[in-house]
Amino acid sequence: MTSLLTTGSLKGQQSEDFGLAKTDKLADEIAIACFESSLTNEVFYRQLLRLIYRLLFLMVAEGRELLLIGDDVEKARIYREYYSVERLRGLGRKTKLSA
Repeated sequence: MTSLLTTGSLKGQQSEDFGLAKTDKLADEIAIACFESSLTNEVFYRQLLRLIYRLLFLMVAEGRELLLIGDDVEKARIYREYYSVERLRGLGRKTKLSA
């Protein structure tokens, strides 16, 4: 199920469902739509909603420690220290306290 969500293989996650051309990267799709002036408010809203749902999914999976289950302990440590949303939260707290 996780691989279906991350690859965008579920219904409602295809480029065509958002009125965009089929490309490999979301950034390419948005750039093409902006260049062609086909990025309507509805398409932009749907792309933002798609991003929010993916971030929410990532935060829940991280919070429940469902990522990197059974992987190398060192890989999990590197992910937590450098790439996790938890790290971003910590950086935000430090910035807020120092401001």
